[in-house]
Amino acid sequence: MEYMRQQYHDVQHTLNWYCLDYWSEQLGLDICAMTTEMGPRAVLREDTIPFS
Repeated sequence: MEYMRQQYHDVQHTLNWYCLDYWSEQLGLDICAMTTEMGPRAVLREDTIPFS
């Protein structure tokens, strides 16, 4: 767990923080495939306020 915290801290406020390719490489996971696979399960929370 400490390793992950350090990884997050190291890239905070950088473009890599938002980069799925970066995290896939760092974690050894195919995050893009995971996102595609789990995407249909994603739903808006009931308390979500839409942008105007």
